[in-house]
Amino acid sequence: MKPVKVYICWTRGKAFVSWLIRKLDGGRFNHVLLRFVFADGGPLIYESHIGTGVAISPSEQLMEAYLSGKVEDFCEKLITDNQDEAKEIWDRCRKMHGKKYDVLRIITYYLWIKLTHRKNKKVLKIHDPNRYTCNEFVIEGANIGGNDFSLTIEPLFKYFWGHPSKGDDE
Repeated sequence: MKPVKVYICWTRGKAFVSWLIRKLDGGRFNHVLLRFVFADGGPLIYESHIGTGVAISPSEQLMEAYLSGKVEDFCEKLITDNQDEAKEIWDRCRKMHGKKYDVLRIITYYLWIKLTHRKNKKVLKIHDPNRYTCNEFVIEGANIGGNDFSLTIEPLFKYFWGHPSKGDDE
């Protein structure tokens, strides 16, 4: 399979944990993933999810989740349409395939946000290379921000779009 484009995608789920992540992170979305478009096959999603860890799924599953109401909102932005860069990202993601989701890290992130107001990044240097949250997977897979794991979901959105994910009225 030859990836030709890579998108970063943000989603907003309806579950309680989705609401909690949005509330603590201060954004409109609670999950981030990568979507690959291939020259020789259908699009695939690569993500680290609480239920599956780092795994691949058909892109249609995201649309099915949206149409069923499980996902309330999503948006995406092109990272690259350069085939060599897309392959590099795909290869980095493949190295993380099968790794577990890092539930403990979610707790660490949000204690860090609540207690230090995103200061003192030393705590974030502790990383289990066999476990990934969704943002860590995307950051490492796409080599974003020098692998700065302080880029949680909302700061990742700002990094790509240049503004917050929600307006003053949300």
